[in-house]
Amino acid sequence: MNNKKVFLLIATLILLFIGISAVSAANSTDQSVTTTAQDTNTITTSTQDIQTIENNNVDYAVKSQPTTSKKINTTSAIKHDSKKSLKTAENITVTDGNYNRYFSGDSGTKNTITANSTIILTGSFYNKTFYLDKQGLVLTGSDATINNGQVFLTEDAINSTVTNLKIVTTGYQDAIHNEAIGAKITHNTINITNNDDNGDSDVDYVTQGIYNNVDNVTISNNNVTVRGHAMDIDWVNGDRAGLANTFGIFNWGGNNVLIENNIADVGKADECDGTYYGTIDGIEIKNGDNITINNNTVTISGARFVYAINALDTISNINITNNKLHMTGDRYVDGVQIGNYATNCTITGNNVTGHCYNTTIYTADNEALAFGIITSTMGGVGPTINMNVSDNNIKLNAPIVYSMEIYQTQNSTISNNNITGVGNYTMGIELAHSTNATITGNYVNTTGNSNIPINEIVEEVRPGNTGIQIQQNSDNAKIINNTVYTIDVGNNSKAVSINGTNNVAILNNTLLSNDVTGDEAVTITGNLTNITISDNIKPVLKNDAIINVVVPTNPQTNTNITLVATATDAKTSVPLNGTVVFKFNGVTLKDNNSNPIKIKMTNGVATLNYTLSGFGGKTYRVTAVYGNDSYNRIEYTTNMTIQKVNVSFIQKEITAYAGQNILLNETILDQNGNQLKGTTKAAVKVNGKTIAHMNIVNGLLLTNITLPSGLRAGDNNFTIVLGDNNRYYSMTTTSKLVILKEDPVISIEKLTAKSGEFITLVAHITTSVTKLPVANGKYVFKVNGGTISNVDPETMTETTVQSITNGTAMLSTYVNIFWDDGLYNVTVVYSGNNHVNSGKYTAPVLTIKT
Repeated sequence: MNNKKVFLLIATLILLFIGISAVSAANSTDQSVTTTAQDTNTITTSTQDIQTIENNNVDYAVKSQPTTSKKINTTSAIKHDSKKSLKTAENITVTDGNYNRYFSGDSGTKNTITANSTIILTGSFYNKTFYLDKQGLVLTGSDATINNGQVFLTEDAINSTVTNLKIVTTGYQDAIHNEAIGAKITHNTINITNNDDNGDSDVDYVTQGIYNNVDNVTISNNNVTVRGHAMDIDWVNGDRAGLANTFGIFNWGGNNVLIENNIADVGKADECDGTYYGTIDGIEIKNGDNITINNNTVTISGARFVYAINALDTISNINITNNKLHMTGDRYVDGVQIGNYATNCTITGNNVTGHCYNTTIYTADNEALAFGIITSTMGGVGPTINMNVSDNNIKLNAPIVYSMEIYQTQNSTISNNNITGVGNYTMGIELAHSTNATITGNYVNTTGNSNIPINEIVEEVRPGNTGIQIQQNSDNAKIINNTVYTIDVGNNSKAVSINGTNNVAILNNTLLSNDVTGDEAVTITGNLTNITISDNIKPVLKNDAIINVVVPTNPQTNTNITLVATATDAKTSVPLNGTVVFKFNGVTLKDNNSNPIKIKMTNGVATLNYTLSGFGGKTYRVTAVYGNDSYNRIEYTTNMTIQKVNVSFIQKEITAYAGQNILLNETILDQNGNQLKGTTKAAVKVNGKTIAHMNIVNGLLLTNITLPSGLRAGDNNFTIVLGDNNRYYSMTTTSKLVILKEDPVISIEKLTAKSGEFITLVAHITTSVTKLPVANGKYVFKVNGGTISNVDPETMTETTVQSITNGTAMLSTYVNIFWDDGLYNVTVVYSGNNHVNSGKYTAPVLTIKT
């Protein structure tokens, strides 16, 4: 072998080794490509260059390192057909029938789904799980329902989205289970139920609507209904030690999580019995930092212990804001609980309502309790520090009420909360083992009856009818600018009570405890130091009034009515002066400048004349609210049913041409002569056929419509139909539509021809007013006054009279060989039709030139 051949062989082997190494390197490392979608079903790459190598059975190698916009696995990208190319993200529609083409049950997606694809579920699915295991996937529904299935986002599904799905399921711990960082779970409807009859011990006792355990996740705008077991919490054993078994939404350790705008309805399944300490939570947070729970609506019931929002165990920067929370139970209810080494947390703007009365078989039970907000530290874990509890509205009703409990919490601010509690023993705000608290600007109104006996409870803070309770080394407390009303039928109430605590300032509060007011409404127990009580005042006590409202019987919409309110002193029946405002369905009536209408009451009577222009035909709650500096605010509500009315409208006769654009300009009144209000839908018909739809706004019918071009001349029916709405009954009015005939406008095209030549004469006929091509009719052509026949060049048959087509009249013939050169007159005679008159037109347009 000569040296040249040896060199070529070595060079070839080196190239082959480099090619194999490139393939190997591609197999071991994720390569990135920029891709282009060719269509929705076939996606190909545009920058990955695959080179065929035929030597030694090596099929392909990556020729060059591609630029990247997303990652793929090079091994799966290399194919054995040079005509195929790499797949990338696409839109995929999945049905119950083709599910197996794209999913492998709990094994994840198949290679028919690539990263960043959008998966559109449509129709109903039965017993299917949707495991997402590629990044950037969007799983969405188009009228899709998952029956007895689950959506599971694995840790590989980073930045994926689950949206617009309806899930109705049982036999799973979670309807949506997320382990994917950056996921979005939004706008889904979930109904998950587990009970004693599921037959699967692994899931029987855990039921969660949405579960998350990773960071940077959004859970928003979901409607979650959960029904599960109400079982005792196991505080010692297993991964779920200290956790209830039934949650609406559960975030376990995820940081930077937003839970917002969800509706959660959580309770016990009907088939489950529940246990003595059975517990159910609405939204649960365990561990985590920077979590926002905002603007959710939580309704929770069915267990003996229920918590609307529960956030515990090494948490920080938790913001619980603007949520609507309602709890119902027979042993223990709580709106918000946060604590166990919680730091820098905010509870603000929430509406908390709760009702708790024992209706169970446990007649010798501990007494039923209702809590509004709790911050706490339990079980010896780290301290709870820096709590901001502000601007919350709390309304509770139970034998024992603790509206707000601050327990083993340091550095708290409790401000501008509105608290109303009703029970045998009702507390507003209580502190125990909680130092450095500032309580300011709160309104506390508690009502109790200590004459009624209650069962024992185990709470460290003992029940009482107290507005603000500070106890057990809660040093350095400031109680400033609060308003406290506390009433006890048994006359054991306290506006502010201090015991076991030093360094407390009670300043500038308005205090009432039964008949005791101001500084005297503060009770101090024990040998305390540095207690400052100053400038606390008694409230301005007002009398009670009785009011009544008289409304008209069945008034009609858009008519004038008179509302009359009367007010008298509750004790003396003396007529009162003052101010009254009226509300319809809770909305204050306003004048034309959008200002509330305030009526001065004189000698116990206030009268309002008002036009029902903005109200439809239905029943309204009419409320009168009475105010007077010397009397408590009071309101009275009654019902008033407004009737719909008929429309009074006579349509005028219309004269027009077929195909003409006409303007309708009418003011429409109701049966009482009042111009219509609001929007009324209308349709226009000609001879029973609808030709236009429109909206009539505030009684003004102003619109242009085009009449059909084929209308017969003479009398036609023109009908306007007004649709039924919440103010007016439907109405139909028909008038005469007189269609006039138009004159024809004829033009003839010029033509130059030779003797004996085959020619075509062309004329155009339009209408004189609407300028539309004449649709039908007969015509003849004449040359110099002589009628010319149309000649078929193949059959040589002749026709004198022809039918016009779309405004064009044509005649084909041979030029008479005896015609001399010169200019000839061509005449078109048109016969007319149902909406166009007959006509005739002559023009010198035919030139004969040899």
